[in-house]
Amino acid sequence: MDTIDVISLGAGVQSSTLLIKADRGQFKIDGKVVIPQYAIMSDTGNEPDEVYEWLKFLQAKVKNIKIIVTSKGNIVRDTLQGIENNQRFASVPFFVVNDVPVYEQVLVGHEKVYSEEFGEVIEQPIYENGKLLEVKKKKGVLWRQCTGEYKIAPVRREIRNLLGYGPRHKVREKVRLWMGISTDEIQRVKPSQVKWIENVFPLIDEEMSRLDCLRWFQKNNMPLPPKSSCIICPYHSDAHWLDMKRNNTKAWEMAVEFDKKIRRIPKINGTVYLHRSCVPLDEVEFKENQGSLDLFGNECEGMCGL
Repeated sequence: MDTIDVISLGAGVQSSTLLIKADRGQFKIDGKVVIPQYAIMSDTGNEPDEVYEWLKFLQAKVKNIKIIVTSKGNIVRDTLQGIENNQRFASVPFFVVNDVPVYEQVLVGHEKVYSEEFGEVIEQPIYENGKLLEVKKKKGVLWRQCTGEYKIAPVRREIRNLLGYGPRHKVREKVRLWMGISTDEIQRVKPSQVKWIENVFPLIDEEMSRLDCLRWFQKNNMPLPPKSSCIICPYHSDAHWLDMKRNNTKAWEMAVEFDKKIRRIPKINGTVYLHRSCVPLDEVEFKENQGSLDLFGNECEGMCGL
């Protein structure tokens, strides 16, 4: 059975390190140097401009690996069109808040019921709602489908296309999908969900952390890669949002405008927000000392922002 090696490229720090080191033949599998044939990036259409500029740098730098950019579509446009037209779209883990009324409980009588526990008929009190005491805010998070539909599925589809398979054809080759996950993201290491793909983690095998990746770029006299993630990703930390607000006006204004347009989503009971505080993004008081991308690593299954 033939083995095809492919890098899942996010154009962030770790996957950029993986790509350039692999292109230079610096990784071994079973004692043999392996250079992947392809690196595939699935573009959500919502990366910061610096990521697209960095991608151009990678395309010019890499000589032995073919970089392919694929896409399902523009996640912002698709989401807003879905909301406006009441059509299905990939759910993004936005934060939602519901008003839950709390009423005074008023005793209005009793009823006789048979108790299985006591084996006899007992009297049970009957209560009705009295006056409204308060309205509590209940927060939640919407289901996440964006990673699967905008990152994972397009990469698999592109691999199938490269191998000459249609959507329902059985893949006969073995595909090793190289994932740019570092030692400080060990929770993101997961096996593939399809039999014909084996996820491998060369940076983990070489015990490289994200800091090691950054140092590797410095040691090799190259510019540092930007962080790669959707501008409208709800998993951004306060530190990330604050940096965007201060240093990337274009991205910040886009995120603020998007946040205003998602308040009401069809079939969702509650008010929807981009920030976990459940207040409008441009009114959030960000905490500067919060860790970077604290929710991001836990939730995006090793596919976003690599």
